[in-house]
Amino acid sequence: MLSTFIAYALENKKRFFLSIIGVSIGVFTLTLMMGISSAMKKRVEAIIGKLGSSVLVVLPGEVKNLGGRTIQLSFYPTLKISDAEAIEEKCPDVLYVSPYKKVSPNVHYGGKSYSASVYGVWPEYREISNLELLCGRFLTEEDISEISQRA
Repeated sequence: MLSTFIAYALENKKRFFLSIIGVSIGVFTLTLMMGISSAMKKRVEAIIGKLGSSVLVVLPGEVKNLGGRTIQLSFYPTLKISDAEAIEEKCPDVLYVSPYKKVSPNVHYGGKSYSASVYGVWPEYREISNLELLCGRFLTEEDISEISQRA
């Protein structure tokens, strides 16, 4: 069998060489994709781990269990501030509640346009998320009441 393989390789050098290159590229691509997948999984686990094991996220929409995985199939913007207030009021074992709204506006500065992420949360979100800001600060209850008095 080995002698047949060697004879084929010597007779069809170009085809053999191209086959080796094709297999090598395939193995390299597969290894690369597995590495990227593993790195992404670790990153997601690290982000979720920052939230802690005692965090419950409530999202509106339709959720299905497909193949052992729970996925959100659709999203309905039906939750309101009153829902968060009801959870806070009627669930005494819940320590912190914070609605969460993310928008991604384009910000214009110095003649350039930048994509930004703006998160609207309650002050309790700081306790929930273990989030550390690189700069700036979270709004406090005092900031919010001062803004409400002006409006």
